[in-house]
Amino acid sequence: SLLLHIPNFFAVPLLIDADSPSYLQGAVHWAEHRDLDGVPFFRGPGTTFLFIPAFLFFGNDPWGVKLILHLMAIGSVFVSYRLGWQLFQRRSFAFFAGLTTLLIPETFFYSNFVMSD
Repeated sequence: SLLLHIPNFFAVPLLIDADSPSYLQGAVHWAEHRDLDGVPFFRGPGTTFLFIPAFLFFGNDPWGVKLILHLMAIGSVFVSYRLGWQLFQRRSFAFFAGLTTLLIPETFFYSNFVMSD
């Protein structure tokens, strides 16, 4: 998983869409003022708490956000493996579930894109 995500991490820039700033707004406000007054009411605090560590440790540098998104993508491989094991109690099926999750192209795309989907 790391062998595939490391080149992608360094090669692809962080993608920002029209609604991406609203996902980051609460974390940026938290890093500057240490309160939740800047959280958009239509987004809620979920993405704020997700991205706060990125802004605390990396500031406004996009590497922190990319790191969190890639760690979530890598973590989804382990979650898929565990779900495959719990559902079928077969190591081969659990491995196939994790491998499929690892090789899905959307995993690499979404780990470089700030959005909710």
